[in-house]
Amino acid sequence: MKKALIAVGAIVGLLNSAWIVEGTDNNCAAYENWAMKKTITKSDKGLGSGMAVALMRLSNGAFAAAIAAEKLPQLPTSVSCNIVYWYVNLNGVEPGK
Repeated sequence: MKKALIAVGAIVGLLNSAWIVEGTDNNCAAYENWAMKKTITKSDKGLGSGMAVALMRLSNGAFAAAIAAEKLPQLPTSVSCNIVYWYVNLNGVEPGK
């Protein structure tokens, strides 16, 4: 019983870890934050980058939620955002590409 409880705790922890890693409010915001960091390069520090970051902060994961729901429609949005976040982090491409 103790091992099963530990296994369930580990799975729940993995399903909700993206927001902890990125320091955001939810898994979808973590995916957006990661995508924005990869999009904006060090040489691109202009007004467009600032506006993109501001929009990302205002959406709080809404854009990423739409993308994740499209990629994995059979799962709840929070779970699909987390799966897409880790898939992209580990593989470098979105699922289905």
